[in-house]
Amino acid sequence: MRKEWKYIVVGGGLCGLMVAYRLRGETLIIERKKRIGEPNHCGGVVSVDYERKLELGYVNTRKQNIYGFAIHTINGKKIEIETPKPCCIVIDRPSLDREIFRRISKDSEKTLEHGYVKEVVQDRGEVKIVLRDGETLRCERAIVGEGAQQVIRRKMGKGRLSAVPGVHMIVETKELDEHFNYLFLDERLSAHRLSYIISMGEDLYKIGVVDKGNIRKVVEKIAERYVRNYRLVGFEGGLVWLHGPLRMNFGRVYFVGDAAGHTKPTTGGGIVIGGIMSTQLAKNLNGEAVDKNEIRKIHNEILIMKFIRRILNKIDDYTLEKIVLNNKEELKKLLMEEYDWHGTALLHFTTKAVRKGKLATFLLEALKGIFKTR
Repeated sequence: MRKEWKYIVVGGGLCGLMVAYRLRGETLIIERKKRIGEPNHCGGVVSVDYERKLELGYVNTRKQNIYGFAIHTINGKKIEIETPKPCCIVIDRPSLDREIFRRISKDSEKTLEHGYVKEVVQDRGEVKIVLRDGETLRCERAIVGEGAQQVIRRKMGKGRLSAVPGVHMIVETKELDEHFNYLFLDERLSAHRLSYIISMGEDLYKIGVVDKGNIRKVVEKIAERYVRNYRLVGFEGGLVWLHGPLRMNFGRVYFVGDAAGHTKPTTGGGIVIGGIMSTQLAKNLNGEAVDKNEIRKIHNEILIMKFIRRILNKIDDYTLEKIVLNNKEELKKLLMEEYDWHGTALLHFTTKAVRKGKLATFLLEALKGIFKTR
């Protein structure tokens, strides 16, 4: 393996690959796994126009169009919010990663090596990448896309172990509507209100829970209660970051994706947010013009979502049920506006509620829930 590079990208996940794809100059990608796109613990739910946002052109990764959400409440009610056209899509995330890597492979200046990075150290105007086997590589700048575990970040004294475990149980069944995703407003399933079913098409579904504890048992409980007849395909899991943005760079070391907190605190999703920020970082390193408005917009969106996450953690299930029931049409329009930017969409939701005289009801129900749980 060559010892010196202009750039070294640690981690061959989506955001690491997005940076490597855009960078100009000799670039080494170091990935732990033997195959790009593994493990796949991503839900894969994105906006219909995600390819445009990531500046990728056409990518054949779409698996399922989603026309709404079926929300199951703690009282046993099922509230369906259906949209006239797809409000979001579910993609095959491993296929997206592999397509980006396929494009990278055409560039003779870029190389992938498999290995485990033990440490990243800045030393006299360069960066040392220390591998587990003791080998040391050097580069001008390092980009770390290590995911939510933040091992390297914590070794640098710049991170903390605060990510939440998540599990997907993949099942095959004909019991569910493939054009809907399913949400469960029940803190008993997930304290973060992140229990759901995602349609993958072809009668396949991901039953997911993000929380601490024995969450594999919880997804099995959801399957038994809401799906019943199914064939188990398998399990997948990983860590989810819900705490908002982190500092992106320290000297010559840059962090992207989950390692930079570029995920939605509301849902944990980070394909679009992480992908856009990775592209902007690569442009900056290349000396190209950076879209500062886009960066500011994303940063503000994440902060708004973080605020929403705090509110959600305070409101009880019964209050949330009332809010959903009283604002079905507004929520339907919210889904149609912009799936990726939950923060802005919620602001639009409240603005429209003001015009219709419903904001007072919404805020009253929310405040009741917050004070009730104190």
